[in-house]
Amino acid sequence: MSGAGGAPEGAQGIVVVLAVTLLVQVLIAFAFTVPAVMAPQVAGDLGVAPESLGLYMLLTGVAAMVMSPFIGGYIHRFGAFRINQAGVLLVALSMLAGALGWIPMVLASAVLLGIGQTTAMPTAAHLLARVTPAHRLGVVLSIRQAGMPVGAGLAGLIVPALLLVIDWHYALVLFALVLLVAVLAEAPIQSWVEGGPHRPTGPASARLPALMRSLMANPGLRAISICSFSYTFAQMSLMAFLVSYLNLELGYSLASAGAVMALSQGAALFARLFWGWVADRCGDSFLVMALLGVASALLSVITGLVTPAWPVWLVCLFAMALGATLTAWNGVYAGAVVRLAPKGEAGAMMGASNVLGYAGMLLGPPAGAIGVSLTGTYAASFFLGAFVILPAAWVLWTVRRHPRLHSH
Repeated sequence: MSGAGGAPEGAQGIVVVLAVTLLVQVLIAFAFTVPAVMAPQVAGDLGVAPESLGLYMLLTGVAAMVMSPFIGGYIHRFGAFRINQAGVLLVALSMLAGALGWIPMVLASAVLLGIGQTTAMPTAAHLLARVTPAHRLGVVLSIRQAGMPVGAGLAGLIVPALLLVIDWHYALVLFALVLLVAVLAEAPIQSWVEGGPHRPTGPASARLPALMRSLMANPGLRAISICSFSYTFAQMSLMAFLVSYLNLELGYSLASAGAVMALSQGAALFARLFWGWVADRCGDSFLVMALLGVASALLSVITGLVTPAWPVWLVCLFAMALGATLTAWNGVYAGAVVRLAPKGEAGAMMGASNVLGYAGMLLGPPAGAIGVSLTGTYAASFFLGAFVILPAAWVLWTVRRHPRLHSH
């Protein structure tokens, strides 16, 4: 498959675009996980409870949900690569705002993080759809989505170790500098990746009504978008509270809790590639997503039943299994959306579909925080995630044989 006007072609095109978008996903996932890993220490310095992370994630989710449907318009107006870079820049600014340690700026950093991270998936979908054959979308997008557990796992390992030697304020400044270097390093290849200079189009909001009508008219896109809410709800509860659960309730050191998070995300890395390959091989992304939902719900309940008496190796084993299911579905989901999207609209449709996913991100951590406050245990957040994800798995199971599933 060839790109237009000098864009990278064939396997080379896939590798180049995949490398760029994967790097961005790793960096953004790292930054997105930093608040959850730092929460036990930063909360004390700010004079708030660790479960206040739920409010931070709420603001992040609101910002992402509001911005997501407009990303497709911005891609057509300014180009996917430029929007991708802008997202990384906003995440860097988020780190700098948080480093000030002033609660209003910390809240502002949540908004910047939400807006910045919402650009990553639609821009990657737009760029990769141009160079990837349909029968490879599951694997390619799963490789790209593997950047999420890689970034989260690195945060689980690096952040606690770094906090032993420098103050968390300076750690956030350091992370921001890394993000800024990445933006500058990618700039020279923009024109090559996009196949030449991008020609601006109309306002980003102009195409939104037609885009949302197209999404809701397609039974497959409609179902998988709605179900992404439940899956993201449960996934974000895990990401937000696993470290605090292990550290504050089960007595693990912060470094050990971060290591368990890293193991969980390491398992998710390999699982995403495997599930993407399975979805491509069987040609049924909805079946794979449904089975992952059932497994995720079961493992979430088991995670909530862990006690300090459990051996560490068993806790690590279940954390890895949960990572391989609850945080490994995203590539399969992305592949399904890109396959079902109208030609040339993969990035725009991904942004529109992500609205409900971000609603799950918005509500999952705060709902988990409420559960923690009411019950006095972090297990409540995992039980709630299981309760929400099971109906979604059933919807995916039933819609997979819809006669209009692949109609646009």
